[in-house]
Amino acid sequence: MPKPAPSPSNNRTLAISSQAKTLDLHGRHRDEVFRSAEGSLSNCLSETHLDRTVPGLKSIAKGKVRDVYEGKEHLVLVTTDRQSAFDRVLASIPFKGQVLNETSLWWFNKTVHITPNAVVCVPDKNVTIAKKCSVFPVEFVVRGFVTGSTDTSLWTVYSNGVRRYCGNLLPEGMVKIRSCLQIYSRLQLSQQIMMFQSLLTR
Repeated sequence: MPKPAPSPSNNRTLAISSQAKTLDLHGRHRDEVFRSAEGSLSNCLSETHLDRTVPGLKSIAKGKVRDVYEGKEHLVLVTTDRQSAFDRVLASIPFKGQVLNETSLWWFNKTVHITPNAVVCVPDKNVTIAKKCSVFPVEFVVRGFVTGSTDTSLWTVYSNGVRRYCGNLLPEGMVKIRSCLQIYSRLQLSQQIMMFQSLLTR
């Protein structure tokens, strides 16, 4: 006897594309994704040596995740599948570099109307070719929750007694894994966004 079709309300689905099949996170498509990932474990991009195979390229940096090569007028940034945490490379994860590179490109495309960026082209899902440019030495770290374990994480500094961090006055009585939205009002958040936008357009 055939099993009844699952109720739509019990199915969480993720549309991959208008042409692709719906990914049923509780069904067989999830199993297909896991099998594909498992089959790719031996095919992770953990090391790159483009300077040995591409004439004119020079290796100038190897980070925890990205390898950077220099050409005449451009940089070649290769996002590997290396997974880092606690300032260490722990393992390699299939497709991680592709996801990270394409996430960066998504944000570059979304902010290009605010400020130009260095992206020239993307010849591979793990590779971005960028213009050489002067570095603007500012890093934005956005966190949704009061948590973390490194020396600079919000929870670490807060539990050590710090109440003014990165220009923000933190209230007493905060607990770990608390949403930052509970700390700041919508007005404060909009003021922060406006400040970031003004920095980007200078």
